Amino acid sequence: MSLISKLTVRLKRHPKRVVFPEGSDPRILQAARKFASNSLGIPILLGDRCKN
Repeated sequence: MSLISKLTVRLKRHPKRVVFPEGSDPRILQAARKFASNSLGIPILLGDRCKN
């Protein structure tokens, strides 16, 4: 089992809060969305709110 697989299994059992800096960057938003949709934890985004 790879490291990423082990971490994914562990996070699904015990979800964590993870801070994502530069929360207005589209790549960070995508990563936070995937993190939350995979039930790995609660993303916390830092930065200015987008006005889209």
